Amino acid sequence: MKFMTTTTVNGTTLPTNKYFYVDTRNVILALPKEPIQRIQMPQLSNPTFISALNSVIDVQASKIFLVYNYPWWLSGSRNSTFTHSDLAYQRSYNWGISNKTGKAILLISYADKDNVPFWSRLQNTGKVISKRNDNTRVTNEVVAEAHRQLSLVYNIPLKLIPYPVDGMMFVWNRYPYNGGWVQWKPGTRWYDIKRYLTRPFGQDHIFINHGYWGADHNGWGESSLEAADDVLSFFDIASYLSTGIK
Repeated sequence: MKFMTTTTVNGTTLPTNKYFYVDTRNVILALPKEPIQRIQMPQLSNPTFISALNSVIDVQASKIFLVYNYPWWLSGSRNSTFTHSDLAYQRSYNWGISNKTGKAILLISYADKDNVPFWSRLQNTGKVISKRNDNTRVTNEVVAEAHRQLSLVYNIPLKLIPYPVDGMMFVWNRYPYNGGWVQWKPGTRWYDIKRYLTRPFGQDHIFINHGYWGADHNGWGESSLEAADDVLSFFDIASYLSTGIK
């Protein structure tokens, strides 16, 4: 098999013009949907295979962590470790005090679906205030909007919310993931697709080992364990899910 090398700069992975070759008896693709679709192999152009890959829908998601000198959200009568709102930030969680820095961490926004493009645009607007200026950067526009929304939820003036000393932001809406998790398309026979994609090409030793198509848990980490366990069965390795093998 022929592979192209990549290079990662500031959190962005890009292809190079260098290639290498690998001889193998088995190919296990532990990849999400879009990277598999970009692989150039004759088998992967099979219409049945493409239809099976597209049986899931990517769900965009984002998380924004802000770091403060003290946990302002726990002071006074507020003392709330969790909020849930119809505003764009959607959810906030108290992340505790860092053992390393002694700073307080707030997951100030955990959003998904239609709210994610809103935060993605703000991440590319304004001045970077975080210590990292890569795909996890946080800008002053992100902070201003997150503070505005939390001030409404807590019913406090903006001036009482201190400015963060650092932050980190993750947006799952582009290659290679396109989403934080996936959902089955309506009407999908997921049990058939799950079985088919584990080894989709008959006697060819090509396996799909990814939680995107893992049973009815494909929105959770458990599905990755199930997918890995399904592949093990083709190598006569005992199931670690049923035997307790670690």
